[in-house]
Amino acid sequence: MTDGDLKGLAFVSDFDGTLFVEKDAGDHGFLEGDLAAIEDFQARGGLFGICTGRAYHMLMVHMSPRVRPDFYIASSGAVILDGDLRVIEEHELPREVMLGIAHRWDGSTVRPLSVSVGGYYHARQDGGFPWVRVVDRYEDIAGAVESMALIFDSVDRASAAREELLGEFAGCVEASQNGPSLDLTVGGCDKGTAVVAVRERLGLRAAGCIGDSFNDVPMIRAGDRGYTFSRSDERVCAQADVVVDTVGQALADFAAWAKGPAAGEVGPTTGGPATGGPTTGGPVPGGPVPGGGLGE
Repeated sequence: MTDGDLKGLAFVSDFDGTLFVEKDAGDHGFLEGDLAAIEDFQARGGLFGICTGRAYHMLMVHMSPRVRPDFYIASSGAVILDGDLRVIEEHELPREVMLGIAHRWDGSTVRPLSVSVGGYYHARQDGGFPWVRVVDRYEDIAGAVESMALIFDSVDRASAAREELLGEFAGCVEASQNGPSLDLTVGGCDKGTAVVAVRERLGLRAAGCIGDSFNDVPMIRAGDRGYTFSRSDERVCAQADVVVDTVGQALADFAAWAKGPAAGEVGPTTGGPATGGPTTGGPVPGGPVPGGGLGE
């Protein structure tokens, strides 16, 4: 290992179910091997970022003090921040669209419909989560709307809601579904477009991306080398270049791959299609799919 040998590279990880795994994790929900691998990757000059469906201040509720990202992508790609949580790019969901959706679907979800503004969730009830800011009316929410979250009582109900939303707000809304959950952002904005924006902003020579579920497919495909887990749905695995068991394994593979003769010119690999090549067997990014949960 050589200090600085990974300069110009970045690795982007989903949070819930990918880096923050809770079960069997020793450091407040994080695997020791993953934490050590992140620290080593950064010490060698690589940049590490987190890409999440969560509002960015809500991400910090469960963040390990040992994870110090160089950048963040929050609200399913709507907000990009630097390592000090300063917003450097934001994509706003039109206020009239937010109000139209809120008035149509408020009371139809199993948890309070929430709206992300300024990195915090706002809702008419806290739903048992102390970090939610309660408002009397959605009209009382001030500021740029980053995203919305709707959780239904079934996958089928969420799928039907997604189709209705995309029909009524065609081109205005991106709807990422995981099981009974929908994350809504402005049209054309998802985790994948945010990864591309970060790559361009930082002038990276290559970026690796890892996620565990269907709403991570756009970022998995946007990376120069995409990863998912052996435990992930086979349709997610079909979209990845490499299938691993841990984030630490992915970081080790990405560092080795990037030191090869032509990083960024990916040939056929095990576990999935070549980056940028045709993909088969997986869902259309953002399409109605089973599994997963809000904020993954």
